[in-house]
Amino acid sequence: METSRSALINALHQYPLVTVYPVNPDAIANYCKAICDQLQSINKSIKAYDHEIESLVKTHADYQIVASLPAGSSNTRARLIVALGDNRGRYGDAAGLQSALGIAPLTTQSGKQRYVSSRWACSQFMRQIFHEYAGLSIGKCRWAKSFYESQIKKGKSSATAKRALAYKWIRIIYRLAINRPATHHLTLNLFASTVLGGANANEVA
Repeated sequence: METSRSALINALHQYPLVTVYPVNPDAIANYCKAICDQLQSINKSIKAYDHEIESLVKTHADYQIVASLPAGSSNTRARLIVALGDNRGRYGDAAGLQSALGIAPLTTQSGKQRYVSSRWACSQFMRQIFHEYAGLSIGKCRWAKSFYESQIKKGKSSATAKRALAYKWIRIIYRLAINRPATHHLTLNLFASTVLGGANANEVA
């Protein structure tokens, strides 16, 4: 690998310069420096936004709910709060939220024919929130990891398995948002009992 890399560098050195005028490389160098300065300024602004989000999200009424969930940074928690919204009656039930987010599949039936497809008429950004959260939870939650691996064993792709996991998480998060528990020391067994009426976390499927 190192030999081929050295050979490539040597070969490039044999090619003539694009221009022999010294002013052009100087102009390009100044342009690159200007771009780098802009990137540094943008990164500074992004860090300021992240800091403000981290402070403000903790003041929201639903922060205890999202902070109790396994995995997720301050930005992820803020996105989950945005997805839930302040109007708890907007979706009616968890199924309505799953459909609005595009996580629930779309079933079309005509006579004896039945088709199941992805739901594209939805907020792509909102769907991405739960899809990404599902992926993050796999490394932080034994139940999520077990469910994800069970889907993979069934021959599902990684993306499909995460979408199925997101489907489960929406049910859990929606019920917690409706109940708005006073404590933030929530356990996975409480997640399961909240959704399935007393089931053990290992039974959630």
